[in-house]
Amino acid sequence: MKRVLLVAVVVALSVATRASARDEGTPRANVLVIGLERESITSNYYHDRLIAEMIEVPVDSLAGYFNRAIVSRLPDASRGPARFICREGLSRRDVLPAGTCYEGEEERARGDLSRVSPDSLASLLDAFDADFLLLVSLYYMKQESEPFPYLFHIVNYEVYDHHKVKRYEGSARFHTTGLLPAPRLDKYYKKITSQIISQVNRVIQQ
Repeated sequence: MKRVLLVAVVVALSVATRASARDEGTPRANVLVIGLERESITSNYYHDRLIAEMIEVPVDSLAGYFNRAIVSRLPDASRGPARFICREGLSRRDVLPAGTCYEGEEERARGDLSRVSPDSLASLLDAFDADFLLLVSLYYMKQESEPFPYLFHIVNYEVYDHHKVKRYEGSARFHTTGLLPAPRLDKYYKKITSQIISQVNRVIQQ
């Protein structure tokens, strides 16, 4: 019996050592996150006031609500090489003076940093000791009636490196049977956060 226990302990220590070695060899990177703006929250069916009424926040607080629900979860939920840097009230207008615009329409809209110089972006990342920028550019609610009446929640985001090279653009999404109250959406936001973290980790490891 003692020999079995000893073997089990040795195996466990070996596994832990290999995991630690893998962790030490994994590249680490700080990722500055810029969240949603008011104009980047939209829908093909629901107007602003109805969205705000359903989730029980003022219309002018919609961006703050969605950023707290998704963006602010990133640092605590992160597992892997990405270390997310989120600052309450960090606005793209404040940190990227040249501003951002959008390319594409409806759920295909994405953030566009073409008016931001590489030097400006590099200076921004340096100020936060960050290696990458994660731009959460769109929260789009798309109502469809066929084949089933679902509301698709689509979160678009882009990852830029220190040289303003777009390393990834993608979407995280889920669907509901309609516009639900905020407490019923919380579990879905956790999944969105998890999807974003997994993809950013893959970008870092490339």
